[in-house]
Parts: sequence; structure tokens; C-alpha cells
Amino acid sequence: MSLKILHNANCSKSNAAIEVLRDRKIAVEVINYLEKPLNKKEIIELLNVLKKRPIEIVRHREIAWVESGLGENSPDCDVVNILTIHPHLMERPIIYSENVGVVGRPVTNLVDFLDNEYV
Repeated sequence: MSLKILHNANCSKSNAAIEVLRDRKIAVEVINYLEKPLNKKEIIELLNVLKKRPIEIVRHREIAWVESGLGENSPDCDVVNILTIHPHLMERPIIYSENVGVVGRPVTNLVDFLDNEYV
């Protein structure tokens, strides 16, 4: 089962996740999702793997989110749409395979995932 990571090289948590994976000698495909944003279908597939609603992977303090007027009760389709327009609103890092995944913030989420779910 191969892993992918949605990575932002300017994010300390994302870089810490890469280090954890390297320390454990786990091969991972690094996806710079800011350079190559996910489309709606890819975001929905990712949410299904994570077993999360779109609002659960949003960075709520970002200006683009605040200015969007969206909130906790916004329709999922509206949140997915804004994530396609503003990929920087997505939590990072996100580590996943085709059937399991985790938001690696804090990095202990990733460690728990590797120890208990990723086999």
C-alpha cells in the first residue's frame, strides 16, 4: 500500500511529517498540492478515505476562509468548491493511501496512524 502526502514545503508540520516518514523508511509520493491543486473529485475521494467532512480539513483562520462567508454549517459542496479555488485552505499535511489516511497535524496523529492503521 503506497502512501501519498499533500505537502507544503513552507509548513513546519508538513516538513516534520516528511521526516517521520523518512526516519521510518516509508516511501511516500510527495504532492505539492499548492502547485497542483486537487479537483473536486479528488477532494471528495480524499474525504472518503479520511472519513471526514470538508469542514474538518479547513484552516479556519486563513483570510480567504474568513472572507468566504462560509462556516461550520455551510453545505459540504460549498466547502469543497472553496478548497478547489483556494487549496491553501486545506489542512496539512495529509497522508493517505487508497483506503486510509490522516491529517498529520499534530505530527503525533501521523505517528499514531503509522503505528495503528497503516499496515
